[in-house]
Amino acid sequence: MGAIIWPSPHTFSPARHIDESGKFVYSPKVIPFGIGRRACIGESLARSEIFLMFVGILQRFTITSGYSNLPTISNEHLGLFYGPKPYKVRLEHR
Repeated sequence: MGAIIWPSPHTFSPARHIDESGKFVYSPKVIPFGIGRRACIGESLARSEIFLMFVGILQRFTITSGYSNLPTISNEHLGLFYGPKPYKVRLEHR
């Protein structure tokens, strides 16, 4: 079995990628678009589109959930990636 990179790897914790000042901490272990010759040629376009879409949603809607805490992956939903089990959120026009 491989070495554990982060403590509690099965716990959803975006804070492990953010430093004390709130800035993203680069890690060579996180490679969402690949590297080298096999890197995604559309990475810059994809990042721009994701940003615009996400900002558009946040500008137009208030996002609420029926959960007091977000679901964890302790009872993970295993597919191609680990992730939380499906849950519902509510989008309300601002």
